[in-house]
Amino acid sequence: MNPFLSVVVPVYKVEPYLRQCVESILEQTFQDMEIILVDDGSPDGCPAICDHYAEMDARVKVIHKSNGGLVSARKAGVKLSSGQYITFVDGDDWIDSDMYQAMMERIRKNNADVLTTDYFYDGGYPIRHTAAVPEGIYRGKNLEKLRDHMIYAGKFYQPGVWPNVWNKWFRRDILIPNLAAVNENVSLGEDMVCTYACILDAKCVEIYKSQCFYHYRKRLESMTKVFEQDYFRKYRNLYDNLDVCFANKKREGLQEQLKYHKVWSVSVGIKECTGGTRSVLTGRGRKNVEACYKNQDLARCMGGVDVSRMKLPFLYREIWRALEKRQTCRILALALLLKVPLVMDKVQRFFHQRNGHQRNRRERQ
Repeated sequence: MNPFLSVVVPVYKVEPYLRQCVESILEQTFQDMEIILVDDGSPDGCPAICDHYAEMDARVKVIHKSNGGLVSARKAGVKLSSGQYITFVDGDDWIDSDMYQAMMERIRKNNADVLTTDYFYDGGYPIRHTAAVPEGIYRGKNLEKLRDHMIYAGKFYQPGVWPNVWNKWFRRDILIPNLAAVNENVSLGEDMVCTYACILDAKCVEIYKSQCFYHYRKRLESMTKVFEQDYFRKYRNLYDNLDVCFANKKREGLQEQLKYHKVWSVSVGIKECTGGTRSVLTGRGRKNVEACYKNQDLARCMGGVDVSRMKLPFLYREIWRALEKRQTCRILALALLLKVPLVMDKVQRFFHQRNGHQRNRRERQ
């Protein structure tokens, strides 16, 4: 008899975190599931850890494959799956023990095709991320309204529904064709293509906010990495894939929502490529920005967007206009201003961690 739920876990270079991840799934109070660990050619100790859990628990299945990226790993896991519903957990994250029991009860009550919850973003201290649209069951006209706000809900930048696949349950027949349509060359924003396509095909979507279970780990190395030179190429791949997806769904208004995401992604890329104050003063930031003017992938991301018709925060609108006019000095100044919230977040994280260490010392004493 097939399980009610299939849990697909892509695994690649997450050895320090994998045990916590898998054990948080095995310890669920809900038991009618299979866990599919997809070793995507991980060069560390992950393959052996996966095999260990398969030997320990009959619900665990393991796939060992050559490295093909996140989308490839998810597709391999879904191909092996047999559950009526399918969900995902990233190999460096973890979930609360009552998550799947609570979600199963919601599914049985409302029979949703897609069920989504809030999640904790943990980059040193947990921050709860919640959908911008109200909690509830969306069918018929209400579902149409949800689709009109799922990518952009009216406040920059916040989607109506977070695109992550790992805080959601998908009905099997909804997920499989839409995951198959995600191009494996998409490596930034790949969840958007799958999740929003599933919502477009669903007859019922439930937004559940009463509880929060999923812990997304923002690892230190990903928080401090330097600007990737192929950043804009990756986003171009995403937008090309979304164009195909939305054309097939034949729904009006999606491109208008997507324009806000483009302004956000381009602004973030420009902010990162300028570097910090030192980079700007040494001239490296200027060179990086001037190189962007020749970047055809950036031009593709900016294509068809008229910021004069959009409601945008001042800094984002002005960065876009400065890019169009190639005003390098203005871009550098605006990009540094965009970094101020990030600096304040780091300061807040420092004091949070310091207070936590002091509290632990007092408890030990």
